[in-house]
Amino acid sequence: MREAGLNSDDYDLFLSKKSKVKAAPNIQVFQTAAYLAATTLTPSANKVLMYFLSISHFENYVNLDQQTLRDDLNISLSATEKALKELYDNGVILKTKHPTDKRRNDYFINPMSAWKGKILNRKIALNALTHASENQWHLFEEDY
Repeated sequence: MREAGLNSDDYDLFLSKKSKVKAAPNIQVFQTAAYLAATTLTPSANKVLMYFLSISHFENYVNLDQQTLRDDLNISLSATEKALKELYDNGVILKTKHPTDKRRNDYFINPMSAWKGKILNRKIALNALTHASENQWHLFEEDY
């Protein structure tokens, strides 16, 4: 530390042995999205959101098509479409065209709503979103 010009009195150093116990899969949900789910979203939109949270991959990617979503949640086509539109319009999810099948959308949970992955990658995703889509930020007033 001294070689780097740092004063060791300014830092606390803690050493701990890494745990060999693997943590259960988890996702961090932020309060703004939880509040929206509790106060504004319809039951179908909440159901789809909870399902998305439960199956999302790292960096919030949700890999499924609408047919699978309908089958797994046992909801109608119109309820599925309305729920996805509601989540998108409220900035909870993001959607893009699938890279190889232009008839299909890929879904991501907005990193301002929830995050699964490394914190640094969340910051990168937030930075990319600020430049990509104003529509997705209207709900979230936080400054990152």
